[in-house]
Order: sequence, then structure tokens, then C-alpha cells
Amino acid sequence: MPRPNLKTCPFLGPNTSRPDRSISADDLADPFRFLPPRITLTDEDLDLAERYQRGDFSGGYLRSQIARFRHGPSAEVHRQRREKFRRLKAEVDRLGLVLPAAYVELVETDDYVCRLRHGNIWLRIPDELVPLPSDPEHKLYLIFIESQGCAYWHLLLSPGGGHVVTTSDHHFGLRYQCPGGREPDPASFEVFQCAESFSQWIINYFAECVEEDRHYEKLLRQYPGW
Repeated sequence: MPRPNLKTCPFLGPNTSRPDRSISADDLADPFRFLPPRITLTDEDLDLAERYQRGDFSGGYLRSQIARFRHGPSAEVHRQRREKFRRLKAEVDRLGLVLPAAYVELVETDDYVCRLRHGNIWLRIPDELVPLPSDPEHKLYLIFIESQGCAYWHLLLSPGGGHVVTTSDHHFGLRYQCPGGREPDPASFEVFQCAESFSQWIINYFAECVEEDRHYEKLLRQYPGW
């Protein structure tokens, strides 16, 4: 079945500065070789991260926030993610759709999720699949969100088993409880294709995470004690 006629973005998602990154077929076959490296936190970093989570910034807001980003999810949050994903994947399978293997591997692997250290764009498991308003046989599956709520990235799953990555400024698949039933009409939001595959998109995202690591180190040197 042909893909719906989507407008395309001039960039591949999170990374607007390098729209192609010269990604090869070998890269797409093994996107996880671009994962950010593991980081071993010191006892001080672990303490800062835990206190930041509780709203205690007495160790320095900047140092605490960076420690929290590097800490990764708790064991309980990992468990909740895996459980929610199992339910969503069962629904995807029931509909005869196919999630990309790299996405499945990412969300099922705690170590990989812990290495996602982006300062602004984060993994999110949706509450449900949502039909594409312009072509309901295609389903939108939320994968990442911008932390200020300005952008959302979805897999667009095709009845033929394929997918592309899309971006929109609407949270398709999140059950927000809006006061007075004011949830906006999804059909009023445009959906743009921003990558031909999840592997293509995630390689750019991993590069952003690595750049964030470098930025964190620069900030810690520039503002010690903050």
C-alpha cells in the first residue's frame, strides 16, 4: 500500500545542523554503534542526581541537573517502560503492523535507554496508537518528545509493514486530560515526514546526545560549583 502524501521537513528530526550526516547502508544496519558511551557516576554525582529528583538543588543546580540526566531512569521506571511497551507492541501486532527492529531493541534494553542523555528530547512510550487523520489505515506511534512540549516525533506505521518517522507539534497517542474536554482536534495538526527510517533518525539523535555530553563537560569546567 502506498504511503500517504506527507510534506517533508528540511531536516531529520532533532539535528537541524547536519541534515544528512552521510549515513551509509552499514550505519543503518547497526545504528547502535553510534550510541553514546556508558558513564560511571561518582558517589557525589549519584547523590546530586537523587537530590535533584527530589527538588533539592543545594549541590548546585547545573551540576545536579547534569548528574540527573546522566543517571538515567530508576529500576522502577525501567520496569514500567518495558511493561507499557509490551502492551503497545501486542496492539501493533494485532493490527498487523510492524515496529522497526532497532526501535524494539532500544526500548527493551535498559542500558541503551540509560545512555540517552539529550538535554531536550526524550524517549516516550505512547498510551495508544492513533490513526493518521488524512489516512486512518496508517497509525501514528509516539517515540520521542521535546521537553517543552513544542515538538513530537512518531513512527508512521504502514499497513504494508513499513514505516517512516514523522514530526508534529501535536502529541498523537498521549491521553492528556484537558480541562473541560478541550483536547484539540488531531486533524487540525500537520504531520511531516522527517526521516525514511527509525535507524536514520536515531543515528542523528545519538549524535545529539554525544554533543550534549561535550556541552555538559564544557559547562562544568566553565561554571564549577554551579
